[in-house]
Amino acid sequence: MGDERWVKLCWEEKRRERWIGTYGREREKYYNRNGWGLNAIDNMPREERLLIEEIREKERDVQKQLEDSKIREARYNKRYREFNGEGRTPKYIEQGITREGKNSEGIRALARLRCGNMENDNKYWLDEEKRGCTFCKIGKDNMEHFIGDCVIARDWFVGIGDSVKDTIRALESEDLDERKEKILIKFWREKEKYKKITDDGDVG
Repeated sequence: MGDERWVKLCWEEKRRERWIGTYGREREKYYNRNGWGLNAIDNMPREERLLIEEIREKERDVQKQLEDSKIREARYNKRYREFNGEGRTPKYIEQGITREGKNSEGIRALARLRCGNMENDNKYWLDEEKRGCTFCKIGKDNMEHFIGDCVIARDWFVGIGDSVKDTIRALESEDLDERKEKILIKFWREKEKYKKITDDGDVG
């Protein structure tokens, strides 16, 4: 018995039961959302019934669109649109492939920076105190503070850009030269070191 026959039998059974219950409402929403009402299926010629695969494909498309919109609209991921390569591999990833694993720490540091994983301020689920600067404990734990105001970290970024915004733009760009790589690795290591000290309770 073909897959489309099972679907039709299921529908007929649910129709006999008048689509009673949550299952019926959810199923009806599912088929309507994908453009497959009961009448459309009933009137479809048998030879055109590649129904199961088409429904699965449409559902995958709908899910992908929903996931993409959630990512784009997420309040903790404001820069997503800037970094969305639309199927294109970022330059720094290509550099990592051609290096064959050599010095991949700089590539990982850039990826973490671009994804916002070097900052705690964008992690809204953390307590306010955990979102404070890892280094100086005064400002917010974000790149604007590290580059512009943090008395410990700001000197690491001198000369990369003329302003805080220019520096952030240069750091987050896809290009990964040796100088930028060293800065990002140092920043990442220091951040991890300070975080470990704080977690161990040695720093107030």
